[in-house]
Amino acid sequence: MKNEFLQASVFWYRYSKEKAQLSFISNNGLNSMPISRYGSYNFSHAHPTYKGCSYEGSWRNGVPHGSGHMVFPEGKEYTGRFINGIIEGVGEMKVSKNATVSTPLMSSVFFTEIPTSIEDDRYDLFKGKFKNGKLHGLASIIWSNGDSFEGYCKNGQPHGHGVYRSVSTNVGQQFYVGAFENGVKHGYGVMSTNKERYLGMWFDDLKHGKGCLITIDGTYHEGIFEKNRFLRGRVWYQPNEDEPPVIFEGEFERIGVISGKGILKMSSSDQVEGTMYGNIQTGDIKISNGTYTRFRKRLDSSAFEHDFIDEKPIENQWAVPAELKWSEIFQQFLMDDLGSENGQNFSNFEESVDDEVIKNISTRAWDRLVGNLTKIKIQKGATFDDRLERIPDPVDAQWSSSYYAMVAEFWHLSVSSSFHPLNRLVQGLIEIFCCSYNNIGTHSVLYDSAVLEFQSLIKRTYDLMRYLFIRLPPAQDMYTPVPNRPDFHHDSEDSSSSTSTAETLSLNSLQNLATYTEDETNESPTSSMHSVNTPDDFSVATPCCDFIINYLFSQCYAEIFTMYSVRLEEKDKKYWERVVYLNAYTDARLLTYLGVKPNLWPVDPENTKELDSFMIRVTAKKKFYESAIQTLQRLSGEFNPSSKLAILAETFSEISACVTQFSPVGRNHIWTSDDLFPAFMYVVVRAQLQHLGAEIRLISDFCPQLNGAGQIELMFTMLRASYVQICSEKSMP
Repeated sequence: MKNEFLQASVFWYRYSKEKAQLSFISNNGLNSMPISRYGSYNFSHAHPTYKGCSYEGSWRNGVPHGSGHMVFPEGKEYTGRFINGIIEGVGEMKVSKNATVSTPLMSSVFFTEIPTSIEDDRYDLFKGKFKNGKLHGLASIIWSNGDSFEGYCKNGQPHGHGVYRSVSTNVGQQFYVGAFENGVKHGYGVMSTNKERYLGMWFDDLKHGKGCLITIDGTYHEGIFEKNRFLRGRVWYQPNEDEPPVIFEGEFERIGVISGKGILKMSSSDQVEGTMYGNIQTGDIKISNGTYTRFRKRLDSSAFEHDFIDEKPIENQWAVPAELKWSEIFQQFLMDDLGSENGQNFSNFEESVDDEVIKNISTRAWDRLVGNLTKIKIQKGATFDDRLERIPDPVDAQWSSSYYAMVAEFWHLSVSSSFHPLNRLVQGLIEIFCCSYNNIGTHSVLYDSAVLEFQSLIKRTYDLMRYLFIRLPPAQDMYTPVPNRPDFHHDSEDSSSSTSTAETLSLNSLQNLATYTEDETNESPTSSMHSVNTPDDFSVATPCCDFIINYLFSQCYAEIFTMYSVRLEEKDKKYWERVVYLNAYTDARLLTYLGVKPNLWPVDPENTKELDSFMIRVTAKKKFYESAIQTLQRLSGEFNPSSKLAILAETFSEISACVTQFSPVGRNHIWTSDDLFPAFMYVVVRAQLQHLGAEIRLISDFCPQLNGAGQIELMFTMLRASYVQICSEKSMP
């Protein structure tokens, strides 16, 4: 009876308490749970999606929504974003690998006391954007065995452009950068190991299609691969440094093994055409039905000039076209960061739509880019310059120097910001180019591919920028000069900034430099040169794509110039030997040898013998040519081809200024090509630029605006002619 009374008392106590709580909730409008809340929950094993999982984080309408942490029963852990109960957004997932039991090293009755041990738990780490529980978008993966991937994913698999690193006991360290499809290498990519590098097409994780393979000993194969087998193409092999390379072009059984018809070149003048079998690297080759041909060497004095001037980068039949390389990284940026529906280049559809449609496309690109910056600020806690978070006004203004200044400002702000999408793209382009052509990839045979690829990267980046700045000239006109006129729509501050770039340099013509007054000649030639402004001024104009060229060259100059140096090594070696020989001459002897007219010498023509004395010679050289020589020596210190042209123009101006100040003819002299060329050759010899051939070729390849550029084109022609003359002069050893 007593127990029943106590139970009844407890019941009514609880009843009254719960009734009071319900009354309080009802009176205060709290008759339902909040829509959004934070909490933890253990899902049952009957849950359709998260069987046996535990979750702690944000909720909405009874499902995980927002930031949270979920632990799966099989050992997975996810920390990141949820949307309506689904893993979606930026997050991090750890997938634990099963712990393994390690047995004793020796198993016998003598070691029964040694216990077995459990190895430390290891896991695969997946970070990036998730969609429906799988990586989808920009991501990184680190597997438990040490392999890693950074790039784009789709449905949990690498898909698009990415970088894969691995280490194996047989091959060592492997590095692949390029295209993926459904988790395997597919498309264009570069695979590097400690012993070789492959640059070419892939299919289903195999070398398949056009490509080239370079081994650590310098052997170069280029042609058609089929499922990792080399079938057709050419091989370049140099047995010794002092011997000419052996080249075979034709059919192969595999790497290094000839099998079929082809042409074997033992030197530049000897070749065999026929059917051959054997290993070209060991020299064991059997020839059947072969024809031997010996070519006569060109002995005329212009042979060197023709070889040097006419040799341009060309795309041979075995090479992957430059436009096909790295297409995935551009398409991914266009679709993800600029909102392009199909990742097309701007030039591909520009002519087929009207101006209003182009403006709408540009507006959509700006909206997507600014929206992505906002997301990055929230996710990374990053800060951006205010000018990057608003659309420049107006982006559809008239093309002018002010408009170029606006584009260049946006570019520099973007590539200087670590988390900006454009910076991510540009750094990726720098990485893929350097990884392709550094170290083992620095091969003279790869010169054509490297130059054409670098030109293509510049062009496609420029075309991409036209999505944002629609008044930039078309890609085929990207080397045309930026107009000097400012746009009246822009502020005066913008206009002034556009004309003060280091890449644009206005100089006086040689004729005007000869008209200095007596007062002006007392000043330095350089300051006087810039103090005169006449209608006859010539300028080294800034090309429309210079903001891209300047940055990419600053980051890739070591790789691109090394490629030029390797390609021009033989010619530059001959040039350097001649320059060292000529620099042993005294001033009087060198001036006479080069044909510089006596009235352009720095002393009275009647006393030219005094130049053979050491002190007079040094003084004369300092007076007459020091500033011009020092100016030309700065050529190798510049990385931008347009800046190199500006140095060249300044060198000619310094020559004219020196003659005006120190020679007997003074300011009354009128320059002709016959007078200028020998004097300029003297400066070239004394400047002692060791890789002048590489410098000239680089300027020629990346300054197409030189054609029809007036006086600066003439100056560059004289520089090239000086190089050719020094190399081909028969009177020197």
